[in-house]
Amino acid sequence: MCATSQRSTSGGFVTYRTRTNYRSPESIARFILRTMDVKFECANDLPGLGVGVTPYEKPEDQPGRVANIITGLLERGFTHDQIVILTTGHVVSPDSAPSVFRERERVGTTP
Repeated sequence: MCATSQRSTSGGFVTYRTRTNYRSPESIARFILRTMDVKFECANDLPGLGVGVTPYEKPEDQPGRVANIITGLLERGFTHDQIVILTTGHVVSPDSAPSVFRERERVGTTP
């Protein structure tokens, strides 16, 4: 394992970086490794639900699509605190526009 710890100059926060991914279930970690230019060791052997890719034509289409996905997860028994939305456009293309979710506090109408 390769890890570093550094104190940020703004806000006094401590940043911890490791090349070992303990959080992502195996299916999601493998998808990330196959599709993005990142390298890490998978350390979570839980299988996860798998990965789904939901295409869209315009960025403003994303919130509605994500809301439908979240509704489906809630119907399967997940709770809001078990759901995370990650955006990666800024990782793949640092010059890309900010995510449409950047300023949002909620997606969809589900309580």
